[in-house]
Formats: sequence, structure tokens, C-alpha cells
Amino acid sequence: MRPAEGGILDDEEYHLVECDWGDAIARVISELKNYIPEEIGFIASPFTTLEDNFVLKRFAEEVIGTKNIIYIPKIEGENDNLLLRADKTPNSTGLDLLGINKIDKLFTDRILNRK
Repeated sequence: MRPAEGGILDDEEYHLVECDWGDAIARVISELKNYIPEEIGFIASPFTTLEDNFVLKRFAEEVIGTKNIIYIPKIEGENDNLLLRADKTPNSTGLDLLGINKIDKLFTDRILNRK
């Protein structure tokens, strides 16, 4: 059961209990306060819409205060530079245009070293 279905993880029993979106959002905010922005990272998806990724980027930068946002590319197969593309995701180019980079060692170092 997801929050959209009325559930949230209970700390003590490690099972889902009923809640509404307000409770779920309050819980996320409460948990995020335990970390500094440099310790928080966001992973965008090249499979979701650009609008969703745009909102995720704005949330990460403007609400949380971190630039730690990346995406994980899905490269498989051949690339003939004409019709076939090795990148089978619909929005990786859009993520690049939004300024969201592919995952790299710099991202993991920033998270681990709080930079």
C-alpha cells in the first residue's frame, strides 16, 4: 500500500498503516529535517515526463537547497546515429537540457562528503 492508497510505514512495527496525503507529506518533511541539504540526493527518471522532472529539480534546489540531482541512463543496444538509438529512454535528452546530469562519481562523492 502506497500513500496514494492510504498507507505509510510505521516506525515501530515496520508495516504500513493508513494515512492521508497530509500525514505522508508531514512525515517526509519531518524525516528530511534530520539531514542537511548536502546529505540529500534526488534521482530523476528519464522515463517520466519533463514536467515531472522539472518540478523535482525545482523542489530539490528551491525547497531542499541541494543541487544533488541526477538520473541513471539506460543505454543498451546499438546506436547507428540515424534511426537506432542505444538510449531507449524517452526523456534523457530533456533531462540534459534541464541541467540534470547522468550519475557519476562526483554525485556520490558529494553525498558521502556532504559537499
